[in-house]
Amino acid sequence: MTSKQMEEWFSEWLLFKPLGLIAPYLRTNYWLSGQAITIKRPFRKSVSVSIDELDEIGVETTDQGPFVEDVFWILKRGELCIRIGDPHPIFKMLMDRFGLLEGFDWQPFVDAMSCSDNRYFMCWRRLPEGA
Repeated sequence: MTSKQMEEWFSEWLLFKPLGLIAPYLRTNYWLSGQAITIKRPFRKSVSVSIDELDEIGVETTDQGPFVEDVFWILKRGELCIRIGDPHPIFKMLMDRFGLLEGFDWQPFVDAMSCSDNRYFMCWRRLPEGA
């Protein structure tokens, strides 16, 4: 092995291998199990919320695309606000689940998919008790 090859191997090992080992712990991860959405943020406890407990569902768009995530589900329950970007695999799974909610409006979602500005599109809101 030449010194150049040794240097490349050594720098790759020192710089990239450790980052690859800790990267999953430094990003926000999401899981969907039945009706429960679980969120694990770096250095915080996991939070789970049931789709049935959500107060509002919307889509947020940004002007940052197409090379950066620019479409997000926004899920609200009280003070809790969850932002899940496309292309995370759970994004499309949630589409299937949200379609089952009574009163879910797909038109704002469709409008969001063709928007390249910073905007919020509300798709569903829980009706007040007794309404």
